[in-house]
Amino acid sequence: MSTKSPNMAKPLVLAVVLVALGGLTYWLEFGKKPKDAQLEADGKKVFLLKNGAVSRLEFAGSSAKPENAGRPPLAVALTCESLADKLCKTDDASKWQMAAPIKTKAEDATVNSILKNFGNLVSNESIDLEGETPEKRAQLLKDYGLDSKARANPATRRVSISLDGGARLSAYFGVKHPIGDNVFALTATGETANENKVFVVPDWQLSVFDQKTSYFRDKSLFGMNGSDITRFTLTASKKVHGKLEAKRGADGKGWTLHYGKDDLEGDVDTVDALLSGVAHLTAKDVIAEKHDAPEAKAALAGAKPIYDLKFTVKSGEKHLRVFEKKKDPKATAAPLYAVIDDQDPVYEIDPYALERAEKTLDEMRVGKLLNVTERYAIDVIDVDTHGAESFKQHVAKEPGGVWMVGGTPAARGTVEGILDRLSSKIITTYSGPSPSGAVLKMTFRKGPDPKAEPISVIEFWTDKGKLFARNTHSAKKEIVELAADFFASLPWKAITLIEGKSPGKGSPKK
Repeated sequence: MSTKSPNMAKPLVLAVVLVALGGLTYWLEFGKKPKDAQLEADGKKVFLLKNGAVSRLEFAGSSAKPENAGRPPLAVALTCESLADKLCKTDDASKWQMAAPIKTKAEDATVNSILKNFGNLVSNESIDLEGETPEKRAQLLKDYGLDSKARANPATRRVSISLDGGARLSAYFGVKHPIGDNVFALTATGETANENKVFVVPDWQLSVFDQKTSYFRDKSLFGMNGSDITRFTLTASKKVHGKLEAKRGADGKGWTLHYGKDDLEGDVDTVDALLSGVAHLTAKDVIAEKHDAPEAKAALAGAKPIYDLKFTVKSGEKHLRVFEKKKDPKATAAPLYAVIDDQDPVYEIDPYALERAEKTLDEMRVGKLLNVTERYAIDVIDVDTHGAESFKQHVAKEPGGVWMVGGTPAARGTVEGILDRLSSKIITTYSGPSPSGAVLKMTFRKGPDPKAEPISVIEFWTDKGKLFARNTHSAKKEIVELAADFFASLPWKAITLIEGKSPGKGSPKK
């Protein structure tokens, strides 16, 4: 009996067809469609950078806003300083230099943002002029404000982007579209304009042309760190009356202040905060690039000096002067102008920026009654209180670290709390009335010998709801006002150190 072999031709043909259809479907879905979508997206872009590095940016043209009428056309050129670092692309944090109209450092964040904006600038629609007659095309371009005469006009807004390698792409922006808040635009490669295609782009994305040249430049007055300053002399300030000289310690940590006839210890944190404010002082605007420019003279005419600071850094001495102009009745604050002796520009600065560079003398002084070394050397305290409750107590630190009041352990944290506050910034004002009424005297020692020289002897008293103190062991015996909440921690009663009880609600009674 014979069997008939199956015919495999048809299944094979069907399989081949199915494979071909599958491949075609895959290509359409994952190959052609994405490419078409990308081509469509690229066709809407005014600048097709393809992630290329940008070596130079140029902006030219006048603002379209009526309030800016009369302002000279913008003419700014910027060069990227980060090409060697393989940056200068639309999404990079690159460094920039202004090449025109002056040579100076640019504001990096501003320029990077602008580059990203124009690198992603897309049109709402485009107008194809390729099929038009030369005469009609020329007329349409003239109507759009994009003909050759308009493109040569310095007032016409233009952006040019030079790529690393030599290619130069430009876009010209013409008149406003009759419908919507859009403008007509035309692109060029090198010196050749593409007159066959006109873009329609959102006008709000061209706000860069409403700015002045100073918008693009770095407006930091010094561009350094406060730690670079080794000494300074403040001869004018709204918060310090008189000449103040300051010198950083040889170890680079402490500060010595000289005010009048006194040499005072400076508070490191406060002085460094002041110098940080100076070092990072940023201008609101650049009024003029030269001291003798008409704009500079007009700004400084009648202005009064309110701040004068000389300071020393490794590169030499710097001299900052700030002037205040009479306040316009309609303005919220009087304008401030700054000049620096070794720089040409005249800057306008915000009042809040200057506030960071000003501190009172009291704020700059060390606000402690004990320094840290003294605080940890103390192991004996003699308390002598005279007032409604008069008593004496001997407080000593045992080898195990427990504080004993006579023969009784002190409440946990009471003595340590007092020492911690006295060695922190507790002074609020360096003046006050002489002691009267109840007076608390605390003598701080190292070691049990009562005849040994004490580390410090501090008297405390209250007056009109305020807490005052003086170190009678110091040469000046200066009276100071302390933070009012410290009153509750002091041993005005014999039980305070033992039981940790407060005599009041945390502040002196009036």
